[in-house]
Amino acid sequence: MDLEINTETMREAGASLRTVAVEFDGAKDHSREAADAVGHDGLADRLRSFADSWDGRREEILEDINTLSERCTVIAETFEQLDGELGAVADDMRSQLGAVAGPFNDSLRGV
Repeated sequence: MDLEINTETMREAGASLRTVAVEFDGAKDHSREAADAVGHDGLADRLRSFADSWDGRREEILEDINTLSERCTVIAETFEQLDGELGAVADDMRSQLGAVAGPFNDSLRGV
């Protein structure tokens, strides 16, 4: 069973999540701007109240989004590093086996 990870997609996911975090972080300001533009004091107060009531939960969600973004990036970097290291080990093993197998193959051919 092969394990394949598209690291470019993983990096893009990390970048997209960073964008989501920035937008989410500004959501309270957007709600306040909307409240100011509503033109109805009662509705504006409700919008501000709703935005304020989300402060604690918004911070938790924002932290989760940022953590997920960082993890996507780290996963991509780690798999790329691991792929390079495993490739180097495989190349080294091939050259070592070639050095051992060469004389053996020569003896089988009568060289």
